[in-house]
Amino acid sequence: MKIGVFVYPEMELQDFAGPTDVFIKANRLTDNQYQIYLFSQDGNQIKTEQGLVCITPSYSFDNLPLVDLILLPGAPSDAVKALSEQVQIKQFLIQNNQEGVKLASVCTGAYLLGYAGLLDNRKFTTHFMQANNMQDQFVKAILVKDVRLVDSQEILTASGITSH
Repeated sequence: MKIGVFVYPEMELQDFAGPTDVFIKANRLTDNQYQIYLFSQDGNQIKTEQGLVCITPSYSFDNLPLVDLILLPGAPSDAVKALSEQVQIKQFLIQNNQEGVKLASVCTGAYLLGYAGLLDNRKFTTHFMQANNMQDQFVKAILVKDVRLVDSQEILTASGITSH
């Protein structure tokens, strides 16, 4: 399985590191069945929340190899909302969804899906502190509260590492 992990400025380190580490550990048990590709919008280095950690991805939107799953970590809501409104990001997610790539968000990473219209008429979850706000913004989406994961076939949403 090929997994693309989207890294972006102000991303929460635990929403990136936790899920990524799960696949790294799974590789030890499955004879390396998971290939992980870090990518950013332009392929340039990013800094996580409050500039604490610098991450240099190997890929950008333009040269990301074909993947089976794209993981969208969360970030502080103001940062991820601003990023979510960028047309290039919306188009990238929509195109990958149309091509059959599964999209998975952690915590507020669901904003990226919502602004792209990919939560419309689908069940989703997010961090409990953002749930009502997201439901108000994405009125066509179906919020499921107090769960850790919602599987809506090609769209997976997780409430977040520190959500419960």
